[in-house]
This record gives sequence, C-alpha cells and structure tokens, in this order.
Amino acid sequence: MNRTPEVSIITPTYNRQQSLERAIRSVQQQTFDNYEHIIIDDCSTDDTQKFVWSLDDPRIRYIRFREWRGANPARNCGIGTARAEYLTFLDSDDEYLPERLETTLRHFREAPDVQLLLSSFHTVKRGRFANAINAGVYVSGPDLEHALMASAIYIAGSSISVKRETM
Repeated sequence: MNRTPEVSIITPTYNRQQSLERAIRSVQQQTFDNYEHIIIDDCSTDDTQKFVWSLDDPRIRYIRFREWRGANPARNCGIGTARAEYLTFLDSDDEYLPERLETTLRHFREAPDVQLLLSSFHTVKRGRFANAINAGVYVSGPDLEHALMASAIYIAGSSISVKRETM
C-alpha cells in the first residue's frame, strides 16, 4: 500500500473463518476505499490464516498471535499497529453496510472537535431483527457515560469509531 490510509479497521477473530469472510467482504464493498483492514487472529485452529492470505488484498494486514490471548488484547494490538488518523472496529461476526466508512469520515470532518462516534446498528439474534438507533447528538465524556448506563445510547464493538489522538 503506497498511501497512508485514512481509516484503520480493526477486526479481532478466533475460529470464525466463515463469518470473517462475510465481515471482510463487507469492508471490501465499501463506497470508500482508502483504508487498512487489520485482522488480528487470536491463534485460530481453523483455516482463518489460509483464507485471509488467499484474498491477496494489499489493504488487509494480517497478524496472528502464537497463543490465545482474547479479543481485547487483539484489539489493543490492532490499535498499536494502526497507521490511520481514524480507528474503527469490526467484530469478525459482524458486517458493515456499504457506506459505513464514508459516513463515519464525513461526520468526523463536519465536526472536527468530535473524538468518538457511536454509529447506529442492526442486530439479528435467533432470527429476531432489532434496530439500535443512536440520535445525532454530541455529548461530553461524563454525559456519554451516563447515557450508556441509562441505555439512552447503544453501543457495540462494531459501532465505535475514534480519532487516533484520543487513544
């Protein structure tokens, strides 16, 4: 990759080769393409490594742990190796809608003081579909904490985007 990516997508995974394929495809189908997708394999025993290498996509960076460490150390590894100004996360069993990156970056550019974004998302569990809609509001750190505790704002790992300088 010759240019510095504008956004780094961090995906921890462990033995999820099939769902990881869907997650990666959702990134590759974005309307915005100046990204790096960092896949941190937490010592999978399935064909995750073989699959990721077969993609031959220069935007994908693959890191494999030698022993199982857990999703949060994998995310931290991704944060530590990310090269972009903006970081976002995608769990290996989730997927992005096609304009996710473009919309996220537009929000950051339109509001330069914003440090963290929480996108809305859909969930499907046991055949049940649910929307988790976050209102377009700006809140301070303490207000965000209160809103999360009061379930007034929804959060999932794949809904978080942050400026690198915040980390």
